[in-house]
Amino acid sequence: KYIMPLCDAIWNLCDLETWALPAHLKENQSIQDRRCALELVSTNTGKVFGEILVLVGEENLPEIIVRRMKEQVRERILDSFKRRNGWWASATSNWAAVCICGVLGSYIYFGEKEELDELIPAMVQTAEGYLSGFDADGCCLEGYGYWSYGFSYFLEFADLLRNYTGGKINFFERERVKTVASFIENCSINDNQCVRFSDCTEFFRPSAPIAHFIKNEYPDIQIPAIPPSSYAAADIRSYIWADPALKDSTMSPKNKIFRDAQWFIYRSEAYNFVCKAGHNNEPHNHNDVGSFMISKGGKVTFNDPGTGEYTRQYFSNERYTVLEPSSRAHSVPIINGSYQICNKEKADIFAESETEYAYSMEKVYNVECLKSLKRHFVCNSDNVTLTDSYEFTEKPESLVERFVSLVEPKIENGKISVGASELEYDATIFDFELNQDVCNRAGGVKETLYMLDFKPKKLEKQMKFTFIFK
Repeated sequence: KYIMPLCDAIWNLCDLETWALPAHLKENQSIQDRRCALELVSTNTGKVFGEILVLVGEENLPEIIVRRMKEQVRERILDSFKRRNGWWASATSNWAAVCICGVLGSYIYFGEKEELDELIPAMVQTAEGYLSGFDADGCCLEGYGYWSYGFSYFLEFADLLRNYTGGKINFFERERVKTVASFIENCSINDNQCVRFSDCTEFFRPSAPIAHFIKNEYPDIQIPAIPPSSYAAADIRSYIWADPALKDSTMSPKNKIFRDAQWFIYRSEAYNFVCKAGHNNEPHNHNDVGSFMISKGGKVTFNDPGTGEYTRQYFSNERYTVLEPSSRAHSVPIINGSYQICNKEKADIFAESETEYAYSMEKVYNVECLKSLKRHFVCNSDNVTLTDSYEFTEKPESLVERFVSLVEPKIENGKISVGASELEYDATIFDFELNQDVCNRAGGVKETLYMLDFKPKKLEKQMKFTFIFK
């Protein structure tokens, strides 16, 4: 009874002008270029068509449906790839992994062995490019969501290629692949919330097929317990990779420093803490050198705004006029009314241990009189101490120490609490002001961002301020 509805769906897909997402096309492209565009969705549509034929069986579908599927994949994917590849063929982003997975799958199911064998070196080169986009520490600067998306397709590509070549090409033997896979151990700040720097969403929802594939490939990598909801997905690998024997896997909290990405992660029974240095020209960049997050009682208190709503402006040269990517939405200083700028100047780390992380930040401000700004975190048994040290060539006109949260602060008797956290400061040297703005999320969802602003009552050429987060 499902065959005819399936045939209708396939026929309708074949009728579409293009299999690509509209945002990935230009209106002035020729109809043929739009039809044969190779991008994230179109390439994997070819692979999914192949999976349908294998699972349902060609003999169980009308011959005209099978013929049309094969003709469409040949024209839109196989011949298109041989003609021009795609700009992503030399990219280091998720595009490379997602698209080359779809192309390989399409060729395995619909191509000729001779043409596939001839193209495999180019496909391997694209996968190599994707891996090169990770630093040696394996950190995904875009966060768990983008790691899960791109790396899941890389795993699928590598698995297909290993099977097709009988193990002759085996990416899983490479240490770099294992290092990137181990990101799953370190990308959460509590059981269900992510370290959400850059354009990362808030919640940590580990995928059963990805986590289980990694665990079976690399048994010493820790994976979290998988909620039942993550087993439900349209992709067939949710069924062939998910391993019910691993459903009760749990992780032991551990500290981690990503030295290339300059992320510092501290975990304890009392609280979890993460901060970043890095630079302001990262993938899906936010101007956020110095940003940090605290989780206490299983919930994030002081936060990072994470991803905003994806709009044309969000990915244009107006990006940093939008709240979420700009430094005004992050827990970083505002100097002479100026926010951080976008540049490639990486922070200099000058203190690093399991409980201490300190770095310079002056390079990300375009403030002429700012000579030095050092941010120093110390993780104690029940609190985090933050110390900012400033040196100016002349007294600044204004300075704001800003800390942000998505939880409404409570101010009672001079005490500031944000969720389960408390913030201690010297009220004799600061004027405190609570401000707020609105974060725009996907689907029109709006979320209030609370900004705790501390303004020094007296400005000097040299200043040092300490805050304690309990």
